[in-house]
Amino acid sequence: MSEDGERNTFSEGERYLNEVNDRSVFGALHGGNKVILGIRRAHFARAGDEHGIYPDRFMVLWYEGSVGLAKSFAGNTDSSAGDGRRDPGRKPAGVFLYRKEVPGSRDDRVLRRVKSLDEQESASAANGGDVMTARNALFRAGPPGRRGSAGGPALDPDLYDRFWETLGDQDDFIYVCVEE
Repeated sequence: MSEDGERNTFSEGERYLNEVNDRSVFGALHGGNKVILGIRRAHFARAGDEHGIYPDRFMVLWYEGSVGLAKSFAGNTDSSAGDGRRDPGRKPAGVFLYRKEVPGSRDDRVLRRVKSLDEQESASAANGGDVMTARNALFRAGPPGRRGSAGGPALDPDLYDRFWETLGDQDDFIYVCVEE
């Protein structure tokens, strides 16, 4: 993607971030960190129908000097295929902190959800909400040829390699999931 294309993609992503209006997101972005944006489309396929494919999109946004840049990737913003018998449904949109993990081989590279930065979900977890589900929401490469994932956000394996390279050497990421 050309630098002009990356600037245009950044402008598009920035519009979504402005709607979220979360200080931690802009603090990270303007502080030299990359931010991941998940744009969830209205289409929803239940488990077993279209293999749970969500035609969503991810953007990685960052600044180089004063110039905002971004790259865009197709994928799904949350669990889709489940266990093949039930549909886990969509998790709420919000702002989350993810951390890189490389537990074994190159194929094991994931971003693990550390916590929600969204006050509503944090309050829910504090009052007995499902914290384990949140911690197991892995951002990873999905099965080849489809974008299904039983564990969280996913991209096709080939795209995931490019996505991972775009993340660079940063370890912690703010992930913002929004509805289109």
